[in-house]
Amino acid sequence: MNKRDSSLERVKEVESRIRELNSQIKDLDTFRKTKPVVERLDKVILKEKYRRENETDFILHNAAKQSLNAHFPDKKYPLIKTLRAELAELYEEKKRLYPEYYAAKDEFREVDTMKSNVDSIIGRNPHEHERERSRNKNKDEIE
Repeated sequence: MNKRDSSLERVKEVESRIRELNSQIKDLDTFRKTKPVVERLDKVILKEKYRRENETDFILHNAAKQSLNAHFPDKKYPLIKTLRAELAELYEEKKRLYPEYYAAKDEFREVDTMKSNVDSIIGRNPHEHERERSRNKNKDEIE
């Protein structure tokens, strides 16, 4: 694996974690906003009416709870503040990684251009070489 690929791989890992954290933050926020509505169900007299009136809150609460339980099986949810701090660190890392990735990408492109130039100077066309190899491969398969 070359420098460009390893930089790209790390950027993708960071972006994936950022998406995961954003999802967890959204779910935590939804869970905490709808929790009072769900907890109030035990205190009301007309439970069915209350449930119908607040059905969207119950649905959102349950969906957020399922998602959070998948990420945190011990059911100890972190503070949003903690997740946002990690998110800020990841954005900083991503900001730092992109220049490294683009530098490696430019270097790779430059080396590839040099290779093409050398091939053309010595009279070897890389596309013709590939076509010729492909033809030979097809001939071998037919025979």
